[in-house]
Amino acid sequence: MIARGCTANDLIACFSVGFLIAVLLATLGAQSYRYNYEDYDTMMGTCRENEVCNIVHHRHWMPSTVDKVCRCPLNTPSCPVVHTRHGNVMNVNSRTQMKFCAPLRNLRPCRDGEIALRRKTLYQSYGVKNVSIVVDCLCDHRQSYWTFHNRSGEDFNDARHLFTVVQNYKCVAMKRCAPHEFCGYGRRDYGFIYHRCTCPMSHQCKFDLDNYVDDVSELFYQGPAYRATCVPIYDYDWW
Repeated sequence: MIARGCTANDLIACFSVGFLIAVLLATLGAQSYRYNYEDYDTMMGTCRENEVCNIVHHRHWMPSTVDKVCRCPLNTPSCPVVHTRHGNVMNVNSRTQMKFCAPLRNLRPCRDGEIALRRKTLYQSYGVKNVSIVVDCLCDHRQSYWTFHNRSGEDFNDARHLFTVVQNYKCVAMKRCAPHEFCGYGRRDYGFIYHRCTCPMSHQCKFDLDNYVDDVSELFYQGPAYRATCVPIYDYDWW
């Protein structure tokens, strides 16, 4: 399962929302959860080697959000919740990071087009029961981008009403964009850009609010997005 929570820096801002959610869940007979409560870790699986423990979204002008995937093993430091330049991390883009319990020392750099990440989702009749995200190589977001490859390993268990799906993502090398060429998609909620190519010198990948598509599928995001293009820096309105 993936649990979304607030970092230590935005507990006050999240308190009222968290309180309302807790009341609603209690009303429904569900078990409420607050991200910083240690008791919640017992409800999640223990992270394995090279498994993502947290996904941190470093939002513009707002506190970061954290999707908690699994808990680090006992007697080890807890999974990081802060967006950083270094540490046990792998970037999805410039604003979204995958966090790990330990350094990824045994992984080599990905080859172009290689399957680099496997996301296994276990569904039960009431919804998602558990999510496991494992990386197989190092994908450098400055030179490559993530793209969905296929679904594999689908498995049914009628007796327990369980259904498992494995989604495979590739690490693909980015080419050089031409001026005014499409360069990526920007999330409509956070504004993060999922790059498809690198813009030439004196250009940057930007989007306009009136140029969007209704649905895109990216690693850890599916929904509406803006179409970004490579525009000259001096032509961009910086309002």
